[in-house]
Amino acid sequence: MRNVFFEPTLYPSDDLIKKTIWRIEEAFKLNKPAIICSHRLNFVGNMCKDNRDRNLALLSELLKAISEQWPDVEYMSTMELGKVMADEL
Repeated sequence: MRNVFFEPTLYPSDDLIKKTIWRIEEAFKLNKPAIICSHRLNFVGNMCKDNRDRNLALLSELLKAISEQWPDVEYMSTMELGKVMADEL
């Protein structure tokens, strides 16, 4: 279940990074993976290159903030996470 949302196109806000980090932190406090939902419309530039460029910069900022706060963070696909969870059963 996705528990973190990063949708700068749909929900633009000055504190988007802060809100996203807060949701990740809440997931980690509950000893759960942070599963980030973000749709491709945030990152394609066919219709609006400025939107794409702005959101890719925000994504870069988010990934940097995550790595700074949790240096041992692991990024994985849904398939990889499913395998890890199945192996723990």
